Amino acid sequence: MLIRQVQDNQGIRPSQHGFMKGRSCLTNLISFYDQVTHLVDEGKAVDVIYLDFSNIFDTVSHSILLEKLAAHGLDRCTLCWVKNWLEGRAQRIVVTGFKSSWRLGTSGVPRGQSWGQSCLTSLSMIWMRGLSAPSVSLHMTPNWAGVSICLRVGRVCRGIWTGCLAEKDLGVLVDSWLNMSQQCAQVAKKANSILASIRNSVASRSREVIVPLCSALVRPHLKSCVQFWAPHYRKDIEVLECVQRRATKLVKGLGHKSYEERLRKLGLFSLEKRRLRGDLISLYNYQQGGCGEVGVGLFSQVTSERTRGNGLKLHQGRFRLDIRKNVFIEGLVRHWNRLPREVVESPSLEVFKNRVDMALRDTV
Repeated sequence: MLIRQVQDNQGIRPSQHGFMKGRSCLTNLISFYDQVTHLVDEGKAVDVIYLDFSNIFDTVSHSILLEKLAAHGLDRCTLCWVKNWLEGRAQRIVVTGFKSSWRLGTSGVPRGQSWGQSCLTSLSMIWMRGLSAPSVSLHMTPNWAGVSICLRVGRVCRGIWTGCLAEKDLGVLVDSWLNMSQQCAQVAKKANSILASIRNSVASRSREVIVPLCSALVRPHLKSCVQFWAPHYRKDIEVLECVQRRATKLVKGLGHKSYEERLRKLGLFSLEKRRLRGDLISLYNYQQGGCGEVGVGLFSQVTSERTRGNGLKLHQGRFRLDIRKNVFIEGLVRHWNRLPREVVESPSLEVFKNRVDMALRDTV
């Protein structure tokens, strides 16, 4: 309700992805870097400004939060509810059994609740609307926001990024060339460490134990936002694939078999095939409007009636640089256009998943 009221009063822009229905870190990364790579491919420089809201959940002032919400159209009844929800909360610190005295909190929003997320989403978007003159407004921000903000600026110009060599954007390590080798290495290192913990702490080597553990603990690191940072170089593909190779060798009786045989025995896909499957599912979701307005403009359909194969072919864009060639949008069009008509015209997401599995069954 809070998000809807602020959005109705134009307090939240269409570019907001956090805590919004049908949007996520993935949709944010894809839509933003689609614009960045398009400009770079045209030979233009792009300045990227990263704002780190350090500990904003703990430091934002209640009075400032309520003031900004009221100024952007929140009705009096809802505003009083939010005020009562924020005020009168006591907190204390506990360290190794020693407890401090209780103190009333005058700042911060309780974590783990949708209302807290909604309040901070509204506040961040209200603040972003005021950045009409970044060189002035950015320096003034800490004074009214009551939060610690770290500013980092980089310039992308045909692969040259001045200011910093790499920066984490929504958990993904991005460098000046949008080369995901560092991200792949970082993900593989984390996944391998978890896999080693499973190997050293779990006695059973049965399929019923190892496969669910790896699916629950290792795979999330390999697939989080992977549609954006998917590897394009063979060395990076192999770095990630080696994680699953090691995981399948843990299963009793499969260590002597080839990787392809192990995958078939366990009913698994290679990570490369799994990424392609995930890409196609994400594209289908975009096409069906599952991500709202954020997907509009990312893809354009072929208008000619003389196309062979499926009737929902997408237009392959033109580009000069690899930085544009390897983005999610351009790299997936070729695979989508090869799918049969009955796959792309699936009536629901679940049906599409089943049909795309059948279409990809001949690849490991």
